[in-house]
Amino acid sequence: MTLRFVVLVVALATFSSSLLAQETATPSPIPAATPTGITDSETATRAWLDTMPANEKARSDAYFEGTYWLILWNFLLTVAIALLFLTTKLSARIRDLAAALTSFITLVILPIVFAILYSIFRAAERTWWIWGTIVGIILTTFGNMAAPVFIEPLFNKYTPLTDPKVRDPILALARANEIPVQQVFVVDQSRQTKRVSANVSGLAGTTRIALNDNLLNQCTLPEIREVMAHEMGHYVLNHGAKMTMSLAIFIFVGFGLAAAIFNRVIKKRGPSWGVNGIADPAGFPLLMLIFATYAFLLTPIANTMIRTIEREADIFGLNAAREPDAAAMAAVKLGKYRKMEPTPLEEFVFFDHPSGRSRIRMAMDWKAAQLPCGGGR
Repeated sequence: MTLRFVVLVVALATFSSSLLAQETATPSPIPAATPTGITDSETATRAWLDTMPANEKARSDAYFEGTYWLILWNFLLTVAIALLFLTTKLSARIRDLAAALTSFITLVILPIVFAILYSIFRAAERTWWIWGTIVGIILTTFGNMAAPVFIEPLFNKYTPLTDPKVRDPILALARANEIPVQQVFVVDQSRQTKRVSANVSGLAGTTRIALNDNLLNQCTLPEIREVMAHEMGHYVLNHGAKMTMSLAIFIFVGFGLAAAIFNRVIKKRGPSWGVNGIADPAGFPLLMLIFATYAFLLTPIANTMIRTIEREADIFGLNAAREPDAAAMAAVKLGKYRKMEPTPLEEFVFFDHPSGRSRIRMAMDWKAAQLPCGGGR
């Protein structure tokens, strides 16, 4: 049964994979004059937003708004493919074909995750959704905790940052926030993208600070400090563990809904579709349809959850690096591929990070508060 499912997965992946390559973007050039001497937060925010040229802002808005339609069309395409496979009994025919090609399939690299899940479905047809939840949570936890340290280095080269002018301020921030690292790594991500990125990740002695070469090449030292302080915020505030727990809840609810809906639909439509039950790989398109619908409806909730922890990291970064103007400048540069001023509804539904306007306003509010530092400053 598992080997039959492998053929089904390969066939469905061939037809339903979406080749949606994200456009990379260069950062906005540094404005000729940055806002200074403005004490009102709203006025300062508007001044920073106005440093972005109108043509770049229009292009950024159009680029980001295009992703709204991609989310919808990706969902509709998935629905159409799933219904096509079910109503034409194509998934049942592929299942039967798999039985005849079992000896050949053993020579092919198996999609392990799906094979494990269908082994569970076959062994526990009544409680499969509970075991599927457990496997999903384990894989999610491994991905969140281990991927940045053990998997990502397989695709990019990590080298120690040797420039003391950049390295030492980052390590000072790490020491001040009790992050146990002795060096900073640079990732050669410019081979794949022009976007700036960084992370602080790991556990149990594997903690590592890394920033990509785009951040080094495109940002000033205050901006680098601000970005790195933001990433340290994710680590110090345990956002990795919190995200994993939230995803575990989503997975549990998703599998529970899938079990209830799948069983009800198969009772009515199973014979006409040639699907015998959850252990039948021919029912995979229906599972795909259920989970795709669940993920689509979950979009604003998941985005809000992520946006909330990103906002927490933003304020942590401001308090740690104390560079509000650098934070505003970084937000302007990131605005090259994110809409700077969305409506509240747009930001709620589609944004998994705070908008540029929100981030600049936070930085200007922080600056206006004029928090004193040690030594009477």
